[in-house]
Amino acid sequence: MRPAELASLVYCTTKLGQARPALLAAAAGALADDLYACSNIELFRLIWGLAAARVRPGDDWLLNLCKAAQANFATAEPGQLAIMVYGLARLGYRPPDIWIAAWLEAAEPQLAGFSAQNLTNAAWGLSCWRFQAPEHWLRSFYVASAAAMPQLTAIGISQLALALVTLGGSAPPPQAWLEALLRAAQPLLPRMQLLQLCNLGWGLAQWGHRPAAAVMGSYLAASERLLAAATPTDLSTMLWICDKLSFVPQQSWLEAWFGAAAASLPRCEPQHLTTMALVLGRWGLVPAAGFSVQYWRASKARFGEFSAYQLGLLLWGLGGARRSVPATWAGSALASFCQLLLREAEPEDACRLLAGLSRVYVKPRGCQQWAAGAAGVQQQLQGLCAWLQPQLGQLQPYWLLVLVRGLRGLGLQAEPAFEEALRGAAAGLGERLAPQERQTLERELRRLQQGS
Repeated sequence: MRPAELASLVYCTTKLGQARPALLAAAAGALADDLYACSNIELFRLIWGLAAARVRPGDDWLLNLCKAAQANFATAEPGQLAIMVYGLARLGYRPPDIWIAAWLEAAEPQLAGFSAQNLTNAAWGLSCWRFQAPEHWLRSFYVASAAAMPQLTAIGISQLALALVTLGGSAPPPQAWLEALLRAAQPLLPRMQLLQLCNLGWGLAQWGHRPAAAVMGSYLAASERLLAAATPTDLSTMLWICDKLSFVPQQSWLEAWFGAAAASLPRCEPQHLTTMALVLGRWGLVPAAGFSVQYWRASKARFGEFSAYQLGLLLWGLGGARRSVPATWAGSALASFCQLLLREAEPEDACRLLAGLSRVYVKPRGCQQWAAGAAGVQQQLQGLCAWLQPQLGQLQPYWLLVLVRGLRGLGLQAEPAFEEALRGAAAGLGERLAPQERQTLERELRRLQQGS
């Protein structure tokens, strides 16, 4: 068979829903030596058919396909350029940087002719490669995609928002572009799936763009009806989005969220549990007793999977809401953290953990009675202080103050050498401490010394 016939075979069998992996792989293999003879339309059909059927040739074959496509970039149409990036990304193949640069150069003058779907396909593919586009290319892309906004589908808006977080790096899109995105998204919100809503919200949150109250209300109303079937990732992401956008949802949404979260707790991983604790703590929300019991059980069962950073954040969030926690749970959290000290913990992680423990109410008699009442807890806290002692000089002023307040809140009997190291670290901060910060830190150190 000639190259054109083989390319048509791959394309048509996939298009008709009759793709057979062995057949497509054989067709691709037969083309291995003839890829440079393929036209743009034949290369387009090849990559589309293979990507749609998820039949992945070897890296050498895909590299040769990229080289053949690059030789034809000058005559490629917008749809052919877009599907080449999309197809390669869908097959999990990242071309060399020099190829991506050549593709960007060929695509930029044609971006105005890209359809809405071509724009989202191209953006999605580039973002899968963790590629950050040059500023001049991004400007052209924003102009082209803003004009295509009215034609975007729900999935297109979702893909575009998610992809541009990667493509644009830390720089948010222009304000006018963000407003156009929200205008296009608003009528589609009721029809969006929860993953699409999460992707849109993720982009807005990363860019720090808070929609108007009416749009945010529509966004949350659209997500509320979908929460019952949400995954743990969806549930924690929605909380994170609302928090980043400084928007506390209304009562009905929170009730729906708590109901869905309670059912998903056994499947929640450390990152989900940590996000829940942090955001609910910042909002000052204390869940009902039934949810809390399930939360303690689920998180305690996963303590072995937490990193030191996650454990510190978990306690930091719970302390922010002044939560009541079981003594056995607090003891397990502390013991798990101490096991991670030599492997991965940072001084700031320990500061968060100690501050969080000092602000929760450890049942039944409070954190100070808990810290003083069990020899094992005292030993672990003293060991934590001993581990921190040589690293106190690394702490920024904020974290040093957090640490001192945490130790004082726990009523810990600090060793003289540790107290001396604390004072030395405070003195070493020098001009990095504002006068008010210095006074506050000195006052807290005196109180800690008096307690000891």
